[in-house]
Amino acid sequence: KDFVAREMACPQCFTGSLDEGEPVGKCSKLGDTNVYVASPLDGKGCRQEHAVVIICDLFGWTLPNTRLIADQEAEALGMRVFVPDLYGWSPPAWIADKEVQPAMTLFGKLKQWAWLLTRVPQIAWWFVTHGDNRTVPKLRAVLSELRQSGVSKIVCQGYCWGGRYSVLMGGTDHVDGFIVAHPAFVKVPKDVEAITKPGLFILAENDHTFSDKDVTKTRDVVTRKSLDVTFNQYKGTIHGFAVRGPKTDPVVMQAREDALKASIQFVLRVCGM
Repeated sequence: KDFVAREMACPQCFTGSLDEGEPVGKCSKLGDTNVYVASPLDGKGCRQEHAVVIICDLFGWTLPNTRLIADQEAEALGMRVFVPDLYGWSPPAWIADKEVQPAMTLFGKLKQWAWLLTRVPQIAWWFVTHGDNRTVPKLRAVLSELRQSGVSKIVCQGYCWGGRYSVLMGGTDHVDGFIVAHPAFVKVPKDVEAITKPGLFILAENDHTFSDKDVTKTRDVVTRKSLDVTFNQYKGTIHGFAVRGPKTDPVVMQAREDALKASIQFVLRVCGM
């Protein structure tokens, strides 16, 4: 309980910038789960045997930012990128009706903290009802559906709330590699100790939900166990930057672009391309 309370009090989990552009993928189903599927635009040369599964942040699978990232990756990689709806029919109501807005000024930050404090009971209840016992089986079912359909190489890519589940999958045979961007709720060192697959950590310079102490402990485990895990930390960034960072900020914009390129290169390596 203390772990959840400590980690969830982060306004950056609920703020950011809404990207411009119209996602071009399609909505479908994998088993019982709704998914957004991004594919190469021309449809030619799409590697059906490889796939990326994006585990979204608290804004859910419909956030345009996440879908646009999926579109870009699908085009660059020549493979399908899936964004599953792991919330099912109960999205976080305390955030579903809230626009993605920046909180860059002092007043904006104070306003976000005030908003967050008024939602503590709702937030706490949502996390209690969307824990590992609900999320992990849904995610495993999606990954199993892909395996059964003939996908031999899968990389999962988790943002914020989805970061921990990407780490957890990195300790299983459900995936062949994992990417974590400014994760929340990772239990360090317990979750990290279980990692067996190649991984990429995309980290913010300032992140309440994955602190410098967490980074140091994670690096220590990786070094001690000689894990195939890389760390990319981006200066001038905060939690959420890789998916919701303001593109009006040139430093953050460059970090977002570099993080996306690093993710693409990692997927190519894991898939032997």
